[in-house]
Amino acid sequence: MTVKFTMDRGVSYGILIDATGEHPYNVTNRGEEQDLMNDDEMLTAEEVARIMKVSLKTVRKWVQSGELASIPIGTREYRISRRDLNAFIDEQRRKRQHSDSD
Repeated sequence: MTVKFTMDRGVSYGILIDATGEHPYNVTNRGEEQDLMNDDEMLTAEEVARIMKVSLKTVRKWVQSGELASIPIGTREYRISRRDLNAFIDEQRRKRQHSDSD
């Protein structure tokens, strides 16, 4: 594995990339990265947007519509569990496969 360093808010950190160049958050690559992804890990809407490569507005829309489950934190904040994000991704994949077969 190699390490790719990235800057985020002025902080350097490393992301483990496997030999194929796959990012560990790529859910289609569900091998050893499962160890890196704790199903109980709680994510912010910003983190989900970054992982899914969509806007924060899109994540908020998914949460408001009930498509993506969230857990309220206080009166205005919420978190999304890794398990719920993976379930959402699986459901989107099933919907796409179903519509592609029509």
